[in-house]
Amino acid sequence: MARAYWGQGLITEAVGAIVAFGFNQIGVNRIEATTNLHNVASIKVLYKVGFREEGILHQYGFWRGQYHDLRLHTLLKDGFQSPTR
Repeated sequence: MARAYWGQGLITEAVGAIVAFGFNQIGVNRIEATTNLHNVASIKVLYKVGFREEGILHQYGFWRGQYHDLRLHTLLKDGFQSPTR
């Protein structure tokens, strides 16, 4: 997203809508997300929607010729509160 739009809650709203669609329309029970270990902005978005960290996936990602650790975040259907409009 372009920097001019950061901090306006747009990504949080989009993630919430996608999660709601997954739970309410598709019927999934669990949604997972991974982040780089120190990507504070993405972690905050996930927490706002209701995700919680499950742990570190050691050497789970591979890019630029190296393995990287990632954080695993999950949200269960019974832990999700659909946003009200």
